[in-house]
Amino acid sequence: MNEEMERYWKELETDPAYITAGIVMSIQEEILGEMKAQGINKKQLAYKIGCDIRRVHAFFRAHNLSILMIVDVALALGVKPTELIKKAMII
Repeated sequence: MNEEMERYWKELETDPAYITAGIVMSIQEEILGEMKAQGINKKQLAYKIGCDIRRVHAFFRAHNLSILMIVDVALALGVKPTELIKKAMII
C-alpha cells in the first residue's frame, strides 16, 4: 500500500462518521442474521415492534441508529439489546 493510502486509512481510524457507520452496519447485520435465524421478515418485525413497516425500512437504511430503535428491535426478536450490540461489536 502506498504512503498516501496508509495515511488515509490511518485518518479513518479516528473519523467519528466512519466509526459510526461501521458500528451501525454491524448492528444491522446482526439483526438481519437474527431475523433470518427466526424466519422473520421486515413486515413481521414491524408487527412485533408495533410500528409501521416504513419505520423498519428506515432503520435498515439509516446511517445513524437510535438506541430506542435498537432496543425495540432486539426485544421484538427476543434478544437482549446488550447481547445484540456485543455480538455486533465482535469484528
